[in-house]
Amino acid sequence: MKPSSKKPADAIKAWMPLYVGDWLRDTLALDARRRDALLLIKMAYWVNQGPLTDSNDSMANIARVSAEGWMQIRPSLEPFFVVDGGYWRDEHLDAEIIKALENFAAQQNRTQKATAARLARQAQGRDVQRDVSRDVAHDEHTRAGEGDGEGPNREKGSDTNSVGETDPSWEDAA
Repeated sequence: MKPSSKKPADAIKAWMPLYVGDWLRDTLALDARRRDALLLIKMAYWVNQGPLTDSNDSMANIARVSAEGWMQIRPSLEPFFVVDGGYWRDEHLDAEIIKALENFAAQQNRTQKATAARLARQAQGRDVQRDVSRDVAHDEHTRAGEGDGEGPNREKGSDTNSVGETDPSWEDAA
């Protein structure tokens, strides 16, 4: 079984849950520049899979605004995070990251089990196929008249052998 080449952390970076109704409700009071900056910060948080460093230069770069622009919009974005200990934290995104990692691990586990079951069925199918081939060869051997005449191709009370010829030795026994 070949293990997945994707690490869970890398696999979930390709997408991020966005609950549109919640997003619109929570950001109605923001102008477009602040809303865009907030979305960029949340996406960076998701890709980073955790808190962002509370550095004005770094946050300005993430938000795609100048240092001066960052100082103007920062106060309106802070309430969406817990800014403490030198980091910007988002408890909702933390929970979503954990859920995504758990879902990815469960998916990998299901895939491994399904692959193992498929391989087992394939291996069993090859064994059954070999057994059937042996049985067919045995039947062909006995049908060709090479059996002892008492094999599975003869029925008691029948006056014909396996190829449909009348067998005189059975006429006397009846």
